[in-house]
Amino acid sequence: PTAVVIDRIDRVLSGLELLESVTGVPGLVGRCVVPDEVSDGITDKPEVWRSAAVPGYHYRFDVSKDQYSGLVFGLVAGAVLLDGSDTIALRQRCREFLVRCARHLDAGDLRIRQRDGRVVRFGDLRGRILGVPIGVHAAIALPMFRAWARFSESRTDRRRAAIRTEELIGDLEPLHVELFGIRKYSNALMGAAGMASLSIVETDPAWRRVYRRAFVEFIRDFAGEGNAFFHSIARNLDLGDGEEEERCMRNLWHARLGFEFIEVSEDRFDGVPRRWIPGRRWQRRSAEALPLAVRPQSTFCWRTDPYDLRRDDGAAGELIASGADLFCAYWFGRYTGWIPGPSESQ
Repeated sequence: PTAVVIDRIDRVLSGLELLESVTGVPGLVGRCVVPDEVSDGITDKPEVWRSAAVPGYHYRFDVSKDQYSGLVFGLVAGAVLLDGSDTIALRQRCREFLVRCARHLDAGDLRIRQRDGRVVRFGDLRGRILGVPIGVHAAIALPMFRAWARFSESRTDRRRAAIRTEELIGDLEPLHVELFGIRKYSNALMGAAGMASLSIVETDPAWRRVYRRAFVEFIRDFAGEGNAFFHSIARNLDLGDGEEEERCMRNLWHARLGFEFIEVSEDRFDGVPRRWIPGRRWQRRSAEALPLAVRPQSTFCWRTDPYDLRRDDGAAGELIASGADLFCAYWFGRYTGWIPGPSESQ
């Protein structure tokens, strides 16, 4: 990477490290952080805000497993893919951050805990709850322990990581649960992000076979949706489908046309074939996945239901395309080889 790119990575990583520093607990991050000089009216709810361990800041402490799934994906990418001689320090910082996260989760018995020891509201990452396997929890937690095993120099750490891996690996399936064709895409994305991290950090062929088997079942349920992020994970686990790859390429290509607000008319989906069974919260759903360019969305596109025909009230009648999720899908696709570089595509 160029000096400019290295500087940007350093700034992003420094921000993530600040989110950890403000909590005063290694491996625990805050949901967000605000400097004291601009905190008036923002941090006046003690049930979610606290004074930071770093002077001059307040932080919101109700972090969730959703954030850890994304945090770990970014750290794993940095820990493995920043392999140049000019990124040694950045790579090491990512690795040490992952080790701290794993230690925190291990010490908390697979629960993300506040500095007073209480479990955060959405911080339970046990692979089984009341005897029921929760695949998405295992998918979020496992990359931390596989990174711990790979990057820690402590034999004790590696033994603990191996114990946690054995404990969680049997709970990886099913990665998501649906009923009557209704699924929660936010959970699916968290599970997929965990599998993406595993596909990057894992070097043991036996464990990679386990991940591949779990992801075969997962990706089959999302066939036809053109999810470029999910497809990149499949490719990194030596899976993939040519027809689905074409859908993913078309979706990303149209999404690159711009991240502008697009007016949504009331009759926009007239004539689109509908499903008989409604989705979550009784929303109208199409019979086939909508192209990414026309989906109602006001959040990350990979966690938006591609069959949803509702006008997005949260977006005030407009579509909002987030650049971050498209960026991840594009560069992960470049890394796994199914998206060609500029010179290759000419």
